[in-house]
Amino acid sequence: MLLPEFYAKNYLKEYGIKVPESVLDSSLDQGNIVDSLPGSGAVYLKGQVPQWKREKSGYIIKSERSASFSSKLESLKERLKKHSNCAGILIEEDIPHNLAIYLSLFFDSNSGTAVLLCLGDGGENIEEKFCSRPNKIFKRSLPLTQSDKGNNSLIPHEIIADSFNSLCLPEELKTCWESLLFSLAAMFCEKDCLLLEINPLAVKGNNFYALDCKMFVDDNSCFRQVTLCKQASVYRTAEELAAARYGMSFAPMEGTIGCLVNGAGLALATADYLIEKQLSPANFLDIGGRATVESIKKGLEIICANKKVRVVLVNVFGGIINCGMVAEAVLEFFRALKKKKKLPFTPILVLRGAGVEEARTMLAHSDIRLANSLSTAVAEIRRYL
Repeated sequence: MLLPEFYAKNYLKEYGIKVPESVLDSSLDQGNIVDSLPGSGAVYLKGQVPQWKREKSGYIIKSERSASFSSKLESLKERLKKHSNCAGILIEEDIPHNLAIYLSLFFDSNSGTAVLLCLGDGGENIEEKFCSRPNKIFKRSLPLTQSDKGNNSLIPHEIIADSFNSLCLPEELKTCWESLLFSLAAMFCEKDCLLLEINPLAVKGNNFYALDCKMFVDDNSCFRQVTLCKQASVYRTAEELAAARYGMSFAPMEGTIGCLVNGAGLALATADYLIEKQLSPANFLDIGGRATVESIKKGLEIICANKKVRVVLVNVFGGIINCGMVAEAVLEFFRALKKKKKLPFTPILVLRGAGVEEARTMLAHSDIRLANSLSTAVAEIRRYL
């Protein structure tokens, strides 16, 4: 779960990490917020949308306190209205600084440990900087096993010293750096984070300021991170929320091939395979391990509501999920569409594993295509595009 930036920064403040003064304009309607602007100098207008490279996309704008401020704010509001999951505009004071650092903690699933990552040249184009300056990156696995707030054993002192030295920071910042890492590690553990990224981390005087923050929380921790889960839902579309109510994971994409798959790994592999074959998936949809006929029909409804979708691909490996049940759900859904004369395409199924013979029998006298493999399905898909 990705939290909106303003929520993530509120948590940073709770853990003693400095952030710029700000005010949230949560409404995209016309309104005057000039009197509530933070600080006294320039400000940043930051669209709260779950999109990478917001600045390059025009969703982060710097503005002086001049006559042009209101027009820039209203222009940004208009652009953001196309995002149904926009959480508003964060208006934040500018923090002039001479040094910007990249700093993050993330969970490495391969090693099962947290990893500390930092680079002395943070800010824009960080991916390119990582590629061009690999010898400047500090990366170290951390034994983060305790989650007591303020516990100074969360990060070993030698790692703190080594990371500080790798950044060539002034000696007077050493204590502040140590306190920052302790706070970040405590927040990472206590909030069940998968990623806690500050970029840029600005150096101003003898203090660090988190100018931007990405905070990803483990979906599986919702039972104990109830507030975080509600806050993250601000970024979710109506389709994502509808899918979640049925135990499914959904994410929209830009293509024309609707995908309904069981298992996140298979869903990602299916999308990758389509892209490799120069085809474009319209979504990621994992029906989960507790799918029912009704939940699968709901998944198909969500997919088909997208007017860009021209083909639906159902790729299921039977095990916990029975292929016969999947076939039943698909038949019921598309027969209902056909009766309403709202069937713009025929779905293509790839079914293997438990219940596949039952599914084959059910589909034998229908218009629904049952492909022998994903490669055969791709050939069928091309006929509809």
